[in-house]
Amino acid sequence: MMHRPRCLAILLAAFMLAACTGADITPISDVHYGRWGGIVQVVDREPNVNHVRLGIITAHGTPVDSREQLIVMLQERAAGLGANVIVIQEDRQAAGSNLFFVPVYEMSALAIRTVR
Repeated sequence: MMHRPRCLAILLAAFMLAACTGADITPISDVHYGRWGGIVQVVDREPNVNHVRLGIITAHGTPVDSREQLIVMLQERAAGLGANVIVIQEDRQAAGSNLFFVPVYEMSALAIRTVR
């Protein structure tokens, strides 16, 4: 019985941290592809090959979400759009706080599909 308040506090803290993680997509093309099944490459500038810009993806995380974790969120959402490359637009940075006053961090990328 003594552990119940501690367990509730841990669950509440986990909920507050998880409540602001995820990624949003802003489509910028009418072109649609099926989900990309391979590795989504991460680059810092658009490649010098033919490609289609599909959308801007913004990953949202908490202070415990590292840059690498935000990149994984970006890659997963980009793959869902059919993108095989993401171009980092804004690196991990503080972006305010959520309803529970937990700091929110964001990172954004351009999702593209290379074409032949």
